[in-house]
This record gives sequence, C-alpha cells and structure tokens, in this order.
Amino acid sequence: MTGMDAASGTGEEQVVAAAVRSGGASEFSSLTERYRRELLVHCYRMVGNLEDAEDLAYFLTIPFAVLSIGALSRFTEPRLHRGCDRQPLRSQIATTYRTIAGRGRLRPITITMVLSALLLQMLLEFGPLWMVALAAPAILYGPQWAGLMSAVGLGGVLAGRVTLTRPATLATVVAVMLAGSLTLTTSHNPVAVIAAQVALALLLVAVSTLLTRLLHDEIPSSLRAGVSSGVGTLTWMAFLPFALAFGFVTRHSGVHAAAWMVVAATAATCASLLRLALSRRPRYMTSHQSLRSATEHLPSLAAGQC
Repeated sequence: MTGMDAASGTGEEQVVAAAVRSGGASEFSSLTERYRRELLVHCYRMVGNLEDAEDLAYFLTIPFAVLSIGALSRFTEPRLHRGCDRQPLRSQIATTYRTIAGRGRLRPITITMVLSALLLQMLLEFGPLWMVALAAPAILYGPQWAGLMSAVGLGGVLAGRVTLTRPATLATVVAVMLAGSLTLTTSHNPVAVIAAQVALALLLVAVSTLLTRLLHDEIPSSLRAGVSSGVGTLTWMAFLPFALAFGFVTRHSGVHAAAWMVVAATAATCASLLRLALSRRPRYMTSHQSLRSATEHLPSLAAGQC
C-alpha cells in the first residue's frame, strides 16, 4: 500500500469513527466488519475451515484475559491515602484467599454469592438475545431493559423485607427462580420472557444483598474490603468461561438451548442457598427458643429473688 493509500485509508477510518461517535450504527458495523474479516482470514489460514476459523476467532479472547491477569498481578497499591504499610497485591490476594478458604462458614456464602452474581450478570449482558431470537417488536426492548434496571433497585428493597430462614419464604424464592429460568428455555412469548427475566433478576439482587450482609458479619472490618473485592474477582473469573460457552451454544443451537445453562446455574444457586439457609436455621431457632425459655422463667426467678 502506498503512502497516499494509507493516508486515504486513515482518513476514511477517521470519517467512519466520527460517524460512529455521532450515533451511526451502519458505520460502526462497517468498521468492525472490516477487522473481523481480517481476523477470520488469518484464522482460516491456520485451520483451513471457515466454521472452525469463526470458532477460533471467538475464543481468541482467552489469551488476552490471561495476559491481563498476569499484568494485574504485578500491580502495586497506590500510595495516596494509604494509612498503613505498603502491601503488594500478591500479599493482599494471599490474605483474601486464606480468609475465604480458611473459614468454613465463609465458603458457602462465597459460593452462593458468586453463583447469584454470575446469573445476574448473565441476564444483564445476554437478556436481549431472547428478544432478538423471538423477533420481538422494537417497542418491547425499552420495557425489557427498564424492568431489569428496576429489579436492581427493587431487589434491595425486597431484601429488607424477607427472611430466608423462614421455610415458606425460602421455598417461594427457590420456586420462582427455577420457574423463571425454565421459562427462558421454552417460552416463545416475549412478554413472558421479560417477566421471567425481571423476576429472576429481582430475586437475585435480593439474595445477593442478604448474602453481602452475612459476609460482612463473618469477617472483621479490616478485611471486608479485600474479601468483597475477592468475591467480585471470583465472579468475573467464573463469568468469563460461562459467557464464552453460552455464546458458543447460542450460536450453534439457539438461545433457548443455551438457556439450559441458566437453568443449571440457577439450580446450583438454589441448592447452595438452601444449604446455607438450613445450616443457619438451627442456630436461629436455638436462640429463639432460649429467649422464649428465659422469658417463661422470669416470674419464677423474680419470686426466688424476692
């Protein structure tokens, strides 16, 4: 390519980039399609098959993720507003890992938090795929996204009004979550899909809020920020392969087939939530019964003192 061609190509890309910034969807598609074809050509030369080349281009994000994790491991804490001695990131990661792995009561909370956050992120990232697959009217895309965003706020309100140690409440939450995930595998009604996504997101936010409170109650205040950050990191580490697999299945078998991954993740979340709630219920009941017993014996104790 000559210098004039390069200059014109650069000028063309600048014009396209300006159109993209002004909201031109077609210009954005042409810009990304150009580089996608180049990447596919390189992959096709490697494997000799167009379908395999497309799959290879899809999974090429994994090496970049590994490189970014390696670069992050060399990161050192900024000195600004630091009130204690300097601590390398590796040491912080080791402390967080020992805290999460070394406390038996913390592990089920962490597992349930990661699963629920993974599901919520999946709904926010891939929720519109159902609308595309069902050829839903454009007017429904706004309510679908508005419902998911509203669920994020209303889930916090719901968390302050429910108690998962009550069997009826726990059974209702589990039943609605499973029903919502199963709806995503079978329903071809856009309104039903939107309702299922919003209900599932609402309960996931409520559960995540309650689990965050339990997490903070189990660890000292000096470790809460690090452990919370560690749980968030584990969530993204789990979400990346889940998202890649979900996209792969969606591309080859459709979003309704990929929704069975959502059902499996929801079932795992519900099982972990049930185990966590039931393991804490005996302590709650013992404390409640002890308080009731002490209250019943107050008159006799007062008479004895008199």
